[in-house]
Amino acid sequence: MEQQKAKEAEMAAGQLSSTDSPGPSPGSGFGPGSGGGALTPTSPQSVLEEFSLQQSMDRNKEFLKRKLLLRRSVNELVDQGIYPPLKSPAAFASQQRQLERAKTGDLLRHKIESRPDRQALVQQHILEDSKADPSLQERQRLLKKARLTDDLNDRIAHRPGPLELVEGKILRTDQHLEQAILGV
Repeated sequence: MEQQKAKEAEMAAGQLSSTDSPGPSPGSGFGPGSGGGALTPTSPQSVLEEFSLQQSMDRNKEFLKRKLLLRRSVNELVDQGIYPPLKSPAAFASQQRQLERAKTGDLLRHKIESRPDRQALVQQHILEDSKADPSLQERQRLLKKARLTDDLNDRIAHRPGPLELVEGKILRTDQHLEQAILGV
């Protein structure tokens, strides 16, 4: 039974071809060179190890085939700047890359040199003019916002009504209504 399984495993692994005989062959574990001169079968464990090794190699081949099918084409790599152009020499491509990096570096250096100072940013209300520690600035901003909200709510609660505005000649109405409100 074990010998039959071993032969099936060998056939699956591709070790036996249709022309091989089922008898002893060199390196198969049978015959005088396999240890001690007696005809002993190859151990089932070594056959299974070979079979599992062959299976893992087949899986790896399939995995590589899928990955190769999914990879980007050379033209896509050239378009994205990963691979140098096909018709130009490699030295030209590396020189072009160096020039592009130098240009980008010069542009960034110019931007950093011409950026506005802190005082200009405070005047444009981009930064807050605060002497507080940066860790406390957020709380300070929230406190300032709460104070403004309270002040606005207080002013809204104490604003004059329409009668007071008519008496103060701020709100204009028709003559009859104005005389009735003023009591004239």
